[in-house]
Amino acid sequence: MSTVAGRIKKVERACKPCRDLKVRCLPCVERDDICQKCKRSGARCVLEDPKPRKKRKTNNDRGSVLALQAKVAELKAQLEERKASSQGDTATGPSNVPLVGTANTATICSDDSRSQDAMPDWSQYPSNAQDSCDGHCPSSKSVVGELLRSGQLMQTAAASYLSGYRHMCTYFPFVILADDASIEQLMHSQPFSLHAILVVSSGDNEDLQTTLEKSFREELLRAVMFDGKNNIDLLQALVVYLAWYHFFYIPMKQQFYQILQIAIGMCIDMKLDRPPERATARKMGLEESHEDDNLLGDTSSEQYYSKAARRAYIGCYCISTAASWVWCKPNNFPYNDYLVQCARSLSDDPENATDAMILPLLQTQVLGNEYHKAYLHANFAQPSALSESTMAAFQAKMEDNQSTTPSECWPVDLARLYAASYGHEMDLLNPCVDRAHSPTRSDETMPLTSSRRDCLTYCLHSAAKLYETFLSLPYEEYAKLSVLQWWAIVCDTAYLYRLCLGIPQLPEWDVADAREVAKLEIYLDLLCYRLVSATGSTLEKPTGRDLYSLLCPIFTNVKRSYERLKELPKTMSASDKRPVHADAFSAGQAKAVPKPKLATHPSHCPAFRYTSRADEIGLGPAAQEGNPTETSTVSDIDVFLNSSLFDGDNAWLGDMPSLDLSPFNVDDPCFIATGPHEPRDTAMEP
Repeated sequence: MSTVAGRIKKVERACKPCRDLKVRCLPCVERDDICQKCKRSGARCVLEDPKPRKKRKTNNDRGSVLALQAKVAELKAQLEERKASSQGDTATGPSNVPLVGTANTATICSDDSRSQDAMPDWSQYPSNAQDSCDGHCPSSKSVVGELLRSGQLMQTAAASYLSGYRHMCTYFPFVILADDASIEQLMHSQPFSLHAILVVSSGDNEDLQTTLEKSFREELLRAVMFDGKNNIDLLQALVVYLAWYHFFYIPMKQQFYQILQIAIGMCIDMKLDRPPERATARKMGLEESHEDDNLLGDTSSEQYYSKAARRAYIGCYCISTAASWVWCKPNNFPYNDYLVQCARSLSDDPENATDAMILPLLQTQVLGNEYHKAYLHANFAQPSALSESTMAAFQAKMEDNQSTTPSECWPVDLARLYAASYGHEMDLLNPCVDRAHSPTRSDETMPLTSSRRDCLTYCLHSAAKLYETFLSLPYEEYAKLSVLQWWAIVCDTAYLYRLCLGIPQLPEWDVADAREVAKLEIYLDLLCYRLVSATGSTLEKPTGRDLYSLLCPIFTNVKRSYERLKELPKTMSASDKRPVHADAFSAGQAKAVPKPKLATHPSHCPAFRYTSRADEIGLGPAAQEGNPTETSTVSDIDVFLNSSLFDGDNAWLGDMPSLDLSPFNVDDPCFIATGPHEPRDTAMEP
């Protein structure tokens, strides 16, 4: 550093103290071996030698260019070979892919020993599926195609899942498949719907269903949040996923309501709640090529969208309404007359046999909402005669609705009975009602007028009849039921539970009469027996964490809690303000025997909000008496309806095996017919 000029050139790099302080390093005029900052501060001015930079690798050499050219030529040759092979195919269908189920390919699903050449060429579905699917594919990769190529999903299994879903559509007729639809067709035209259908129908393969469900949620996130897609295929996929969400409903982690709002938003964004503006577009000379083909369809009517769009639109409304009934959450899908017009158009010109069910299903929900608002206890100041006339009008409308329904249509019958019970429960029976914002608080009592008695009695009979109808279904059908049926049985269980144990707001309600009409303990016993056969779950060993696998443990705990509480006075069994399960069984003033706290914490039951801690704090009936092994006996009860409690209609008990009912013991907290069980009051915990 002999000259200032040389110093300035080095100062451009800055000395170490200035670089550490991140200040400008200026040379000193008086001295050429130090900068101004170091001179003022007295620091040692040190200039470090620059470190040489590493050279970046370049692909400019001739060998790299030749390698890239060879790769491009290889890919071009593969593409030309693929086009030549596809042009040589003679089978019909989109992109000349052989159709599963046609006469030419009938052996695809039946002959497992066929050669590899007979299998569909899944390599023809490129990883960039956006070009082959005309913008309808869920992402840059076809997930179903990848599973088929990798062998995780076999062609025969996929075809059987489609066949199984067609049977499931009987209970939810809002997204249907054509009889000749194949995997290859759906991968091109409805990839999202195909993915959702495989998710809900692959319950026999738990690992595959988990893989499909995880990938579906990922594709849903990508399509909605990142790509901002709105089309009928995506809406149908959401509706299918929500309709059988009980397979994936994990308490405390479920996102049903959030996903439902996405589906509702799609309906509004695509303007499915109003007629298409075709006539206006034609008059203005606008092109309609930008519209979704699945949205407009091939119909010549200017009043409706395609039938697939109408079904998905109505199905989304039915799911939203059912969710608001059972969980008492806001229904953000407003009703309008165009809904009924769409349903009636499908009924007048049915494309499938299930189209005849759509209008009755929609009408029952509309009637349920209408009469529920009319019978709210806050607005219920009517004399008995007017109440009877209103219920007669409701019954007449239901009978008129039934006349338009195909005979022996279980889904519509269950929906009709569910709407009748919901319409007359007066916001007094559902435990999910927020009493803090309800017109009637839980501690407020009301007189039991004849109008209220008639209304609740109608609800009681409807809920009991729904249980009998549900129990008449073969348990093999349980895996096909949608949330519309399962939530009906869950909600009516809550209604009967409260009607048979007492209503806090109506202390004059006679629970004895309710128990004569509805044998809830028998219903629950039969339902639990059938759920064991259908799901394989028991109270001790549930097969999974989802709601469908936990239904048997849930209803078993409900049954045990009900059988204990029904032995109490009505004033105690009807109370939900204090831990009735814990301290209501004391025979005297005996002190509770303390017990160590269990390692597991009680969780709220998905069906009810009650949680019992009786065994944890030592207040069970056996512990109160001081002898946990001592039990009392009661007289035999007519569990299997030998006394014609339901007018001799006992067909729904046909597949129940005969059991020895004599040792039923009501004082036993488990209340189990035979065999020793550890006394435990789980009280509706899952």
